[in-house]
Amino acid sequence: MTTFADFNISDNIKDVLKEMNFVEPTPVQEKVIPQILESSQDLIVMAQTGTGKTAAFSLPVLTKMDLQKKHIQTVVLSPTRELAMQIAKDIRGFAKYMNGLNVAAVYGGASIHDQIRDIKRGAQVVVGTPGRMLDLVNRNVLKLGAVEWAILDEADEMLKMGFVEDISAILGGTPKDKQTLLFSATMQRNIERISQKYMHKAKRFELKATPNNKLAITHQYMMVPARDKITAFKRYKTLHPEMYGILFCRTRRECQEIGDALLKEGVSTGVLHGEIEQKHRTRIMDSFKRKETTLLVATDVAARGIDVEKLTHVVHVGVPEKAESYTHRSGRTGRANEKGISLVLANLREHRALKKIEFMNKIKFEEVKLPKREDMIEADIEAYVNQIDTDYEGSKQANTYVDDMLKDLSLEDKAEVARKALLLAVEASIAKYPHEQMDKPQPKTRQSRGSGAHMQTLVLSLGRKDSLTVPNILGLINSVSKGERIEVGHILLADHEASFEVPIGVVKKLARAMSKSRFRGKSVQVREGAAVKRSPRGGHGGGSSYQSRDRGHSRGSNSSRGRSGGGYQGKRKTRKY
Repeated sequence: MTTFADFNISDNIKDVLKEMNFVEPTPVQEKVIPQILESSQDLIVMAQTGTGKTAAFSLPVLTKMDLQKKHIQTVVLSPTRELAMQIAKDIRGFAKYMNGLNVAAVYGGASIHDQIRDIKRGAQVVVGTPGRMLDLVNRNVLKLGAVEWAILDEADEMLKMGFVEDISAILGGTPKDKQTLLFSATMQRNIERISQKYMHKAKRFELKATPNNKLAITHQYMMVPARDKITAFKRYKTLHPEMYGILFCRTRRECQEIGDALLKEGVSTGVLHGEIEQKHRTRIMDSFKRKETTLLVATDVAARGIDVEKLTHVVHVGVPEKAESYTHRSGRTGRANEKGISLVLANLREHRALKKIEFMNKIKFEEVKLPKREDMIEADIEAYVNQIDTDYEGSKQANTYVDDMLKDLSLEDKAEVARKALLLAVEASIAKYPHEQMDKPQPKTRQSRGSGAHMQTLVLSLGRKDSLTVPNILGLINSVSKGERIEVGHILLADHEASFEVPIGVVKKLARAMSKSRFRGKSVQVREGAAVKRSPRGGHGGGSSYQSRDRGHSRGSNSSRGRSGGGYQGKRKTRKY
């Protein structure tokens, strides 16, 4: 087994590593540290987030630096201020016993004058974001002419954020004989261009996640209808009170909506997206790192560079569009021999995307059932019973009151009192969790060719000649349903008429309401009748089962496969009409 003691690094640094209980290097460190110590060859290292890259480049570079020189010897570029601050903090920590080393961190959103002062005091290491670093170069404060090591950490993330020109300008101002170390989770075309232009005969290391690292993360998914994602996650978090994690959203709006909803429910939540001011962002991150806030709701852009230890969960609202995005996100948990969970809140249409991530990352997702109201009540009751079943003695005053209440009661009466106390606790748990939409039984989709016994056909007085389409019919139903969820069965279109199936219980009410509607200036008449015959042109054959609901949404079923006498059939995505 290789240990840090086997490396030819500074004794001062080894003393720090002993204090930090760092014994065995990660695979990245085991490969990279000796290479930097023994050679000045440029390196490209492909490794995912959380594999120990900071120590991999810091330990050997610090060992080789000359602390007698008071000019800038090392520059480290990172995508975000949080990561820059973390890297600078780690380097200072590793150099705890290296007298004379000065590290400056430079980034936007902080006083540039303070950062200029830090550099002019004789910083030999400067860590920062590309934008601020280039600003300091242009001010002739950050002088790169004697740089010996240029390090790009999370290069792919910097390029995604549009820093390619800044990075090129910074590297272009450094000596050609420096050592360039590039770390990235993925190899993009822009990274190849940078490596070809600014690196010389670079050696490549590609270190994939080790089996032990993969086992540390449990990959899960939960099938959740879009309307229920907040309720489902809130329940999941209640069932996992130890959760300390990040919930990723795709957009700023979704991030804010979910964050606000969770805060309203009393969940300790911080919200990060592109519209959050820097001073608020700093306060939110400080609170999260101190675990005063246990959940961070963030977009990918806002979360870039966040490095927080001991996260138990990473939650994805929807399947990430790219497999590497899932890798970046999930890699924030399951670090340093700590176990973690990566949970995807997906819907049925995203099943194929989940399979793609499984294949690309060579992982296996486990399904987690949608938490029901009964699950929450049972968990509440179990927690209450466990509390009773402890050695809790209570205060002297409380015992006095209880003894006084029970002293004149018979054994049977005491049993009855205990039963009623439990009933009150159970009733409180039942009241605590009201019925939600996700708890209601959903109408079953019919998969047979014929109509179900509970369905009746309605005939509409307009057809294809009136430019009527299936979405138009669903839209008319939505417009009069007033938020009621209505199952819609086979829809058939003829030239001058159309027919559709709905449950018997809503036939008369729906026919009356729709008959008061207009479509493109024409009055609509709806009556009970037999299914129309499909027009010979433009038909698709078969029928399809639909559900109409409020806010103009109509949800198509993916399981209907009937082949009846013509009409509309097949898979459809959710659309707004």
